[in-house]
Amino acid sequence: MHGDVNTYMVIDIPDNVTAGMVLHQFNQTITVRGEVYRYPTLGVGKIVFGEGETEAQAAEFGDHRSSEEMSAHYREGRA
Repeated sequence: MHGDVNTYMVIDIPDNVTAGMVLHQFNQTITVRGEVYRYPTLGVGKIVFGEGETEAQAAEFGDHRSSEEMSAHYREGRA
């Protein structure tokens, strides 16, 4: 939460999926807690529990990347 804005991260997005498709799937999903969601779990009417950023980092990078490295990774659009 940043002021009046909520920011979420979606990971595990297939290469052929556009940002618009991700946004559409996310908006069709009921999300509960967490900041990080996995694209394959999103969908119309689904209730999905998010993960914390550190949990997602551990799952994707095996806990060896710093928060700065992870932020750079996502800023570059590699996830």
